[in-house]
Amino acid sequence: MESTEKKLDMSQPLLLVVDDEAGVRQSLQLVFNKTYRVLEAPSADDAIQKVTDEKPDAVLLDIMMPGADGLAVLKQIKSIHPDCQVIMLTGLNTARTAFAAKGTGAFDYVTKPFDVEELRLRVEHALEKVQLSRELERLKEEVGKEKHGFDHRGERHGQGTHRSGDPLQ
Repeated sequence: MESTEKKLDMSQPLLLVVDDEAGVRQSLQLVFNKTYRVLEAPSADDAIQKVTDEKPDAVLLDIMMPGADGLAVLKQIKSIHPDCQVIMLTGLNTARTAFAAKGTGAFDYVTKPFDVEELRLRVEHALEKVQLSRELERLKEEVGKEKHGFDHRGERHGQGTHRSGDPLQ
């Protein structure tokens, strides 16, 4: 008998959805759970805990939650996990604040009610940025190893032979 449970693929990017409205979280879960691993957080405190514990690749963050300033939460997320890309979710009346959030480290913002395809594209672009950042770090590491006397095989520069076949000194 085949299991109907979805198996978690740990290679899939991790997306955290932060919104005090259960309906919004559930809708976003349905939109993204086939492509990404999705976590939900109903509050700012829960979001900060999940960012600390799980290190999501991207966060969809409601800018207006009871008892929480979305910009302050954004700053906390970026201080805990600087590589995490945050997309602010906002009502039309707070779009100006969301635009300001881009100057505070948000990757982007989307106004509610959002177009699902537009939101998917923005999440995809945010995750591409995460992948590019990781690749850049890997390449910097690789160059650093070569620069400090090791080639790509982990051997010290200067070991080997001249073209003539004589050992290097």
